[in-house]
Amino acid sequence: MGVWDRRNLSKYLKKQARFDAFTQPSNRSADLTVVIPCYGEEAISDTLLSLFDNEQIDNHVEIIVVINHGENSDKSVKELNYKSLIELKKIAKEAPNWCQLLLIDLFDLPEKASGVGVARKTGMDEAVRRLDESSGSDGIIVCLDADCTVERNYFKSIINGFNNHPGFVGATLHFEHPLETLYGAHRQAMAQYELYLRVHCHGLRWAGMPFGHYAVGSTIACRVSAYCQAQGMSRKKAGEDFYFIQKILQLGDLFYLNTTTVYPSARLSTRTPFGTGPALQQWLSESAYEPMHSYDSRCYASLATLKKTLDDSVYPIDFDVFMKNIDLSLADFFKQRGISCHFDRFNRESKNYEDFLKRLFTWFNGFQGLKYIHTLTRMQYPKQAIGTVACRLLAEMEKSYQSCEIEALLEQFRSLDRLR
Repeated sequence: MGVWDRRNLSKYLKKQARFDAFTQPSNRSADLTVVIPCYGEEAISDTLLSLFDNEQIDNHVEIIVVINHGENSDKSVKELNYKSLIELKKIAKEAPNWCQLLLIDLFDLPEKASGVGVARKTGMDEAVRRLDESSGSDGIIVCLDADCTVERNYFKSIINGFNNHPGFVGATLHFEHPLETLYGAHRQAMAQYELYLRVHCHGLRWAGMPFGHYAVGSTIACRVSAYCQAQGMSRKKAGEDFYFIQKILQLGDLFYLNTTTVYPSARLSTRTPFGTGPALQQWLSESAYEPMHSYDSRCYASLATLKKTLDDSVYPIDFDVFMKNIDLSLADFFKQRGISCHFDRFNRESKNYEDFLKRLFTWFNGFQGLKYIHTLTRMQYPKQAIGTVACRLLAEMEKSYQSCEIEALLEQFRSLDRLR
């Protein structure tokens, strides 16, 4: 990891950091910092012991746990947080000599200024501050959740992955929910939900969209330089991971790190408005165990016409030919968003074809792509049972499958990710 202009660290902190320093400066700079928001967690010690049990590496690692709750949080949450703070101070002494555990308590925050986005941002900003106070090097910040465990080569794989991808601004890590710990309807719900996540990501990738990445908060890693350039983590109470990925994708590419695995919890939860916990809870309470539904595979086929049209084009790209060759629904969506006002500028201001693509996909980013899929779902292609969508997408990808059973399909998509 190379040294960059350390003035960018202090510039970012001056402009974007919400709090002053929480921890004492260190004489040793962290090569890798793991940031973990903790909100009423009962098993945070399992997460930390999983990290402490990792294979020893030559690099210095810091783990920042941000224990947080809002002023209106339930009494039980606050009590768990106070208990966690005491417990983690003891656990910190068990950290291996190459790893340091740091604790931040954000208690009784105003409700509008609380939540997982604020907690993640606070921890990540502290990682930036600690680098600014020490070496100023371009380290790595990794997001994890307080209900996860990790594979024993987690740290080694992250360090090696970034060393092997010097031109990339960040990564998403391979993940697998531990189905073997679940039974009955809970297991069915978790398998379907993870399959939904994987099918959507693979659908975007098959369509050639540069925003085809998992937006799972516990699997995101980035360089400190990219974090500062992107103006930090989103403060949103949910979906902060999705919005953050869109921001750093404007700076460069992400790679998929499949040499290690994060194991997120499959618990039922309503602590955020959407995400794994609420999705499982909703399915178990409302669906009478009907199959989960996902976006029709024809949504991805529509997006694929954009990639094919771009691949067949010669720069500078003719606007009329471009609009004629993409899917009609996509052309209508672009028209409604005023593409005619932007297209000539993309051509005029771009140095080459690659520069044109960057400008186009900054305009039509992952957020706009999801809006388009929602429009297609509402107007043309209603959601279909997740097993049906998975089988159709595998057929489009020219991948054979032996079974349309949910767990078999999930394992096939997991295998595709392991082989990327």
